[in-house]
Amino acid sequence: MSLKSLVPHASIPQQSLYALEIRLAEFYKNPPDSYYRIADQAADQYTLGQQPFHCHLASQSFEGARVLELGFGTAHLCPHVETRGGIYHGIDYSEELLERNRRTFPKAVFWKMGTQPHDRP
Repeated sequence: MSLKSLVPHASIPQQSLYALEIRLAEFYKNPPDSYYRIADQAADQYTLGQQPFHCHLASQSFEGARVLELGFGTAHLCPHVETRGGIYHGIDYSEELLERNRRTFPKAVFWKMGTQPHDRP
């Protein structure tokens, strides 16, 4: 996979988007036990072939840029943003992930989905 194979959201048929959203919601209700462990391992090994979106997004970060990730999981994008001087913000449903990531990435800002964003929770 490369950046050339990414498809703009607007060009994906609505029915396909809906089906994908249903599958993603079902998956994240009860992800496999190994899911977040594997995601953490992948965070240190971003490659254009494996994570084209993440590589592209991280490369767009710059000193003072604010990056918002919805559904951040283990926030593995955060160190890539912070290394380039960006300020990472994340929103997710899981209180467990919110607390874990606040401890792991103290410079970042994390909010619970459905709350009003502000500088610090």
